Amino acid sequence: MSTFGYRRELSKYEDIDEDELLASLTEEELKELERELEDIEPDRNLPVGQRQKSQTEKTPTGTFSREALMAYWERETRKLLEKERLGACDKVRH
Repeated sequence: MSTFGYRRELSKYEDIDEDELLASLTEEELKELERELEDIEPDRNLPVGQRQKSQTEKTPTGTFSREALMAYWERETRKLLEKERLGACDKVRH
């Protein structure tokens, strides 16, 4: 096939509305398309955060309480400081 014939063959795809095509895909077809696109080498001009697949789509492992976490850190810090203080006192006495 000549180059001209090849270009003529490609020209029929120029008028395709990509948004309409993507909107017509089922959820499974979209997931398959995502898997196929993962195999393509990413564009090096994009920021790293946009080159890689999002890995944050996980369900939470439990409830989160900021107050409980802060209280835990404070207790643990007090314990560590007390251990350090007692350890320093023991070294001085010996």
